[in-house]
Parts: sequence; structure tokens; C-alpha cells
Amino acid sequence: MGCRNPVGGWFGAALIGAAAAVSTPLLFGGGGDEGVDILPRLDGGGRASGSDGLGGLDPATRGPVVGYVAVHGKTTIIDANYVAVGTGLRLHQHVRADLFLGLPGAEPDDLASTSLDLLTKGNRKLFYGEYVPSYGSIGGTPYLNLNGRFEIEDFTPGDGERLELSVRDRSAGAWTILIGKRASRLGSIGPSFTRIDTTLTGVEPSGKIDLETLRSDLLADWAGTGVDIAIVLSCPTPRGVDEAWAAFNADDSRRIWDVEIRTP
Repeated sequence: MGCRNPVGGWFGAALIGAAAAVSTPLLFGGGGDEGVDILPRLDGGGRASGSDGLGGLDPATRGPVVGYVAVHGKTTIIDANYVAVGTGLRLHQHVRADLFLGLPGAEPDDLASTSLDLLTKGNRKLFYGEYVPSYGSIGGTPYLNLNGRFEIEDFTPGDGERLELSVRDRSAGAWTILIGKRASRLGSIGPSFTRIDTTLTGVEPSGKIDLETLRSDLLADWAGTGVDIAIVLSCPTPRGVDEAWAAFNADDSRRIWDVEIRTP
């Protein structure tokens, strides 16, 4: 099979200025997949819970800009002991107040809806961290950073949120793209490939990959072929090699990403 090499169009400009960056410690957690476990709400503008500065909004109107991240699965445990600049999947335009345990349709706000549906897989915990720009800053974007083994479905493409693979912030990462056929979406992503037709490799200086743009570029060549495509971003750390994997099928109209974060 042939494939054009769209490297250069995938990995764009830096997203967050270091001068405006601030990491907010996490204070909330929960567990269990029964019912709904709601974390504190924000006004959707990226300010931390309990912060002043609602921008003049009536508290009744506060809510996520792009909808909730519904988290469910047999092993759902949300653990707040995680650093937002670590290796994982970054969900831009989302903060911890957009996250709840439950199924789509069970949102606690009549005006809200699930934007991303996250299903945990296996026995690993789901870790999350949060980045919130300092109040009054002119740069920065709020985001959740997730680490674990899960699938995520994008219900509302084009709503302005961004999904990114990320390794240790400000660290250059090596990327590999595998195109072939997987036997299953269970277990580890790499060994699930029974056939690999094409392999692409390169280096991303920013350590971040925009998955939405990458998927669009790859589908320009592979849509309709039924192949499975996996992207892995890796970087060395003092304790070993961090790897962030995301895979999808070229004919998947539901826009599901199969995600695996592997850290030593």
C-alpha cells in the first residue's frame, strides 16, 4: 500500500506559553461506576473551583463549554494523584468539573450533554490531572490530562475541543505510526496487530500530537480500506521510556480512539 507522508501538517504550533502556565493541585476524587459521582462545576472558562472571577456570570448559567466527559466501566476509579504535565491524553477545553462518573444521558445539568464518552478497560486505574491558566492571563488553555487504559468516543466533532497525545511536557518525543490490522481492541495495542503494512517514524520537538488533525490527514489516504492505525509517542525519562498510544479504525464512523498510556 502507498501512503503520502503528511509530516509537517500534523504537529502544529505551541499551545501554551510557559509564562502563563500554572499547574493546579488536584483536590477531588471519586470511585465506583454506580450512579453519578459529580465533581465541582466550573463556569466553563477554565478557572479553578473555589476561585473568584466568574466573569459576571449568574451561577445558574455556569457549566462546561463543550459538554461533559462521561467516565464509566467496570474498573472505574478516578485518582487525583497525577501531574497534568505528565504523559497522557490531553483533552483541551475540559477541566475536572466537566468530568463525572456515569453514562451519557445522566448529566446533572439539563442544558449539558456528554461531549466525550470514556470507557475504562482492563484493571488499571484511570489517573487524571488538570491544567488551569492563571486568572487574567492572556494565554493558555484549560485541559484534563488522562493516563490509563481506555476508549474515548467523540460525540461532538468540531466543537472546538482538541485531543492530544502528550509525553513529558517540553520534551521532544519520537513518534511512530503503524498501519495494518488488529485482531482485537482488548489488551495492549501493540501486540494486538496481526499485520503491519506500513510504518512511519519521526520526531516531534513539542512532545505533543494533535490527534484530530492527524486522523483527518491519515483518512485522506486510508478511509474505506478498513485498516487499523496506531500512533505512539514516546520519550526517555529517568525511570525508563514513557509511551502514549492511540489507535483507530479507518472506517470507524463513531470516532472512537483506543488509548493506552504506558509509563515505567
